Amino acid sequence: MNNFAQKNTKINGLNDKLKLFFLLLFYLIFIYVYSSRILSDDLLAYSIYFQEYTNFTDIIEAPIYIIVEPILYMFFIIFNFLGLSFRIFIAFVIVLNLYFTYKILRNFYSKDLAVFGLITFMLIPLNMSLSLQVLRQYLSMQIMFYFLIKKNNDYLFFLFSILLHSSSLIFFPLIFVKKKINFKYSIITILFLIVIYYSPIFTYLSLKLSKGSYYSFDLTGSVPYFITGIPLLLVLFDTNYSRIYKLILLYLFLIIAFALSAEMQFRYMVGIYILLPIIIVQLFLKFNKKTQLMLKPIFLLTLMFWTINYILDGPYKYLL
Repeated sequence: MNNFAQKNTKINGLNDKLKLFFLLLFYLIFIYVYSSRILSDDLLAYSIYFQEYTNFTDIIEAPIYIIVEPILYMFFIIFNFLGLSFRIFIAFVIVLNLYFTYKILRNFYSKDLAVFGLITFMLIPLNMSLSLQVLRQYLSMQIMFYFLIKKNNDYLFFLFSILLHSSSLIFFPLIFVKKKINFKYSIITILFLIVIYYSPIFTYLSLKLSKGSYYSFDLTGSVPYFITGIPLLLVLFDTNYSRIYKLILLYLFLIIAFALSAEMQFRYMVGIYILLPIIIVQLFLKFNKKTQLMLKPIFLLTLMFWTINYILDGPYKYLL
């Protein structure tokens, strides 16, 4: 009996090592593919900034919009000091993106489910289309969501988030409802949202996010409302989701509803892709384990072929 138990332990240990190996391999392939994208548009512009910011005096002498968001440019300086390339910097940002995605998932699920959610996140084709500007906001929102979802209050995450991208400042009211959400706080949040949208602060953010843009997004019509509204409807009355998670989703939907431009809608709409893996994992939990084992590979393979097709025929080219 003891020998049988020991054999099972060895097999389980081997399976865990194989899972870790394939996860790391997939992880490295994803980082390599993403960081090998041919530099164009906004990504090309940031590669020029990367070459320009080589010491800390460059930040002091920089325009105000760089001084209020210094984190990115400080990383530029550090990477230049270490003699590392812009592509390595992109890979570094992607690693941070994946790390905080995993940490958000681990707040809700076991390690295996969090890994499944992380792989789902990596296979969302949108990830292959993000420029560094949007990727920076993506990371900023991930850090902000992680801070909001975490049980303890580590305000360094909040500070890091807004110094990386000031658009995350709009999530400030959610700090007051982090621990306890009731009707009064929800009303205050909604009122704050309406006020900030018509205040000079948000006008500045709106102009900053639109002026001199290197993108041309066309998200007019109902697309942004469906992308944020459908996930909201899925979780709003489901008791398996935490209250703070529901409020973040509601808040994102309201931001989309009040957005001043199509580009503003896009920039905040990417937040839904950060939260989407949580919904997908929860949907799979509605099935029994046998059905999950059958459906997960089919689901991941479908996403994988979709992503590969996007890489081959999408708007961006890669040095593969």
